[in-house]
Amino acid sequence: MSDPKKAIQATVMYDDLLDVDYVDLINELQDVFGEMDVEFEQTALAPDTCAVFLLEDVVVRVGVSQQQIARAERASRPPRSRYSKELVEALLEDVQDVMTVTVEDGPGGSLNQAAKTDLCYAATRHLLNAEEASLVHWHASDTLFASDEFKLPATNEAFAASHLEVADTHERLDAEMMNVVRMDPAPLETQDMIQAMIDPERGEEDLRRARRRIFAGDLIEGSEPSREAPIERIGAGQQLVVYLMTTVVLLMSFPIGFVMLVYNLVRGEDLNLSARATALTGVGFGITQNPELIQALAFLA
Repeated sequence: MSDPKKAIQATVMYDDLLDVDYVDLINELQDVFGEMDVEFEQTALAPDTCAVFLLEDVVVRVGVSQQQIARAERASRPPRSRYSKELVEALLEDVQDVMTVTVEDGPGGSLNQAAKTDLCYAATRHLLNAEEASLVHWHASDTLFASDEFKLPATNEAFAASHLEVADTHERLDAEMMNVVRMDPAPLETQDMIQAMIDPERGEEDLRRARRRIFAGDLIEGSEPSREAPIERIGAGQQLVVYLMTTVVLLMSFPIGFVMLVYNLVRGEDLNLSARATALTGVGFGITQNPELIQALAFLA
């Protein structure tokens, strides 16, 4: 039989009546304990009263226990409490339901106090968050906490340094859940990021190097690609010559002359292009007006 003095116990109090499904509660706590690498060999259920988790060296009981309210009324408050004594007493008067977590020695051995404290804390934290509890009574130190000021009280001086603050407890439990052992140096990426925060110039250089690496495929190797020279505007006399040639081409061949006119209006007057178009159109017009030349070309073809 386990020693009651070695049992770790906590009481979670609610201001509403609970409708506890103990089968779901067992499954949820199995997940919580599993994240701590604690797999219970057996679980048991006392209908509507208690869920039990069994190992050779530890037993966890979670269930209803109204008798604990009277003990909570005599409990002390944490030294740095956020709420007045009157407010906590009012919350205590409004308590409608209670769940108690008890972690004690198993039938075949005894688990160390630190591990039992962790199991009790994890189960208490789950109950605290699952149903939005109002108060928590930690029996080992006989301290009554409001829900948002609950921390893991030290049961003796050996646990005081590592169990005083909630944030430290969460970090420690998370490390145990993930089996994280921080023995290796930080990855190179992390070291570079830290160095960049210390040395801004290096951070900017790393940023430029990363940008060049990312967009390397979009860069054009070699010299800058050639660009078309902008069209130079010609003088008024040359513009007059361009439109005279365009008029001549219109008289010889309206389609070609119309295309020339539209081009000159849209792209600007081009004396070289107009001269070539006029010459070619004149040659074609001359050929079509000479029957003998047409017959000679037809003979050659």
